[in-house]
Amino acid sequence: AFINDTPASLAQVKELGEQLIDVHSQHQNLLLNKEGFQLNVLDILAHNDAALAKYRLCYDEWKQTDRELAELVSLAEKSRSDEDYIRFQLEQLEEACLVEGEQEELEQEAETLSHAEEIKAGLYRVEQSFASDEGGLLSYLKDSLNTLNNLQRVYQPAKELTERMESAYIELKDISHEVSLQSDSVEFNPVRLDEVNERLNLIYSLQQKHRVQTLDELIALTDEYRSKLSDITSYDERIAELTARKEEQYKQVKQQAEVLTKARTKAAREVEKQLAARLIPLGMPNVRFQIEMGLKKEPGLQGEDTVNFLFSANKNGTLQNISSVASGGEIARVMLSIKAMIAGAVKLPTIV
Repeated sequence: AFINDTPASLAQVKELGEQLIDVHSQHQNLLLNKEGFQLNVLDILAHNDAALAKYRLCYDEWKQTDRELAELVSLAEKSRSDEDYIRFQLEQLEEACLVEGEQEELEQEAETLSHAEEIKAGLYRVEQSFASDEGGLLSYLKDSLNTLNNLQRVYQPAKELTERMESAYIELKDISHEVSLQSDSVEFNPVRLDEVNERLNLIYSLQQKHRVQTLDELIALTDEYRSKLSDITSYDERIAELTARKEEQYKQVKQQAEVLTKARTKAAREVEKQLAARLIPLGMPNVRFQIEMGLKKEPGLQGEDTVNFLFSANKNGTLQNISSVASGGEIARVMLSIKAMIAGAVKLPTIV
């Protein structure tokens, strides 16, 4: 295939052909009965491409906000139904005043208090082994240290042994002091033990209730409940914001729809005039054609206009929907005339 003596692919020929030739087929006559086609006819003749694109941009933004608002309202309603439950759980957790790391500390304290007498007795025995007046470990080490000190005058290796033993003596003396302090700090305190066990039982019951294993998980759950309550209280503000945005976008949609309506109404009057003039030479001397326009309850993708092609082939006939009263031949002639008008509007040179 060639275009202007230049080789061209079939796809290129097809693309060019669609811009130069419209091949009319019988099944296209059925389109005349559809409102979408009727609106498209008016938009083509009114050159509404730019206005329609601007309208659809506004429309898409409006519908997107509408969807977001509906989702948020649904989420808010569900959240409010759970609000009492969430608030109750949060109050219970906050009343517990949970502190990070306290569970391990309390468990260790409970273990110590439960075995206080055993621990104190054991520490006392250790303390006595260090400092007993009847031959404690420190006393023996002190005597040994003195002996090594005396040997240094006549035995050189005793110096190193003295230094090592002196370090051991200092370390053991420090341990003995620490054991004594620990022993004094350990006391059997049943009142404190009850307090610790009560606190631990509260933590354990909360962990069991909320099906968690650790105190950190309980604290995280507390933060989560706070966040949910905060979200619930902020829903109204967000809903008001989206509602205001939707209303403003709706105004813009209506404004752009009005631009389309005016252009379509003007085009409709021109179609009525031209179509009658084109149909008379085609054997329809008494034809009457009218485009009835109205408004939808809510704007749609193509605007807010409704359109209905009314037709009568007889002089005194009642104008009715073209699909109800026109014969197949009459519809074909009307369609051909409309296509001729479209071809003139879009500079399409040939109709077959």
